Amino acid sequence: MIKTEQLRYLIELDRTNSFHKCAENLYLSQPAISLSIRNLEKELGVTLFERTPAGVFPTEIGKKVILQAKSILQELNDIYLICDDFQVDSGTVTLENLNIHTMSSFSVNILPTVLPSLQKRFPDTRFTFQDDNFETMLEAVSCRPYNIGFYYIQNDEWDTLLQQFPTLRIDLLHDIQFNLIVSKTSDFLPKEPIQLGKPFHHSPVPLVKYKSSLTVINALIQQMIDENIVEIVFESPNLPLSYAYIYQGLGALLGPALNYDKPITTIDRSRVRFHPIEVEHKVSLVLFYNQDLPENVHQILLHHMFSILNLM
Repeated sequence: MIKTEQLRYLIELDRTNSFHKCAENLYLSQPAISLSIRNLEKELGVTLFERTPAGVFPTEIGKKVILQAKSILQELNDIYLICDDFQVDSGTVTLENLNIHTMSSFSVNILPTVLPSLQKRFPDTRFTFQDDNFETMLEAVSCRPYNIGFYYIQNDEWDTLLQQFPTLRIDLLHDIQFNLIVSKTSDFLPKEPIQLGKPFHHSPVPLVKYKSSLTVINALIQQMIDENIVEIVFESPNLPLSYAYIYQGLGALLGPALNYDKPITTIDRSRVRFHPIEVEHKVSLVLFYNQDLPENVHQILLHHMFSILNLM
């Protein structure tokens, strides 16, 4: 019998092309992932992945199975959403207001997609949005149950935050990859991915810095400056002006991505390319919420995020 966790392992292994990275992202041991995939291959009677020195890559039948696995997990998530609808329709879930704290890139690009679905399920709820900094958001969410926050944090910060704010709870939504976003006409980037902590044998990349960048992004920019990978040529007060600079090929912009092909940005993708940056400390998009937020509300929020952002 195929288990749902095997399907999740399958999808993550396809995304990372590495047993080590897959296990690391799922907080499991590499032998456990390897054994699970091997058992799945044995049960199905096919080879799903080709193991090579360059990485682990799906076979032709593996690609078809992975596609079906994604569909199955989406269907499972839809079951939860159907039950959420029933709870709302039957009056078992009540939500008078919900205050959402987050950063500009998230509120501009993702929340407009999430909000209509939430409003459909909570027609009498008043939703408010706060373009907030990290510290203010933590205070608001830790003090009041009906405040939630979406932010990027380094994974090694979790324990410290939970100790500082004992009423705070954190749910992982997805690991984040960072890219330098540049015009397709730019020629100032190396061809290979940038690895922090290793010698950079190119001239510094001109960087456009968004003035209100998050702490985790500012820390990453500072490390890249210290390693002579980038130099700031312009500090922009808003994202549209930042995009205008990179469209003209005047600099690069540091941007997060939910996964390798879905950057969180309204930028015109036909005019730019994304250059990966390999960071030492893992960064994740997480949901912050108060321990007193009703469990049914919390689960509905998570199901919608997973469904709409396709993070499963």
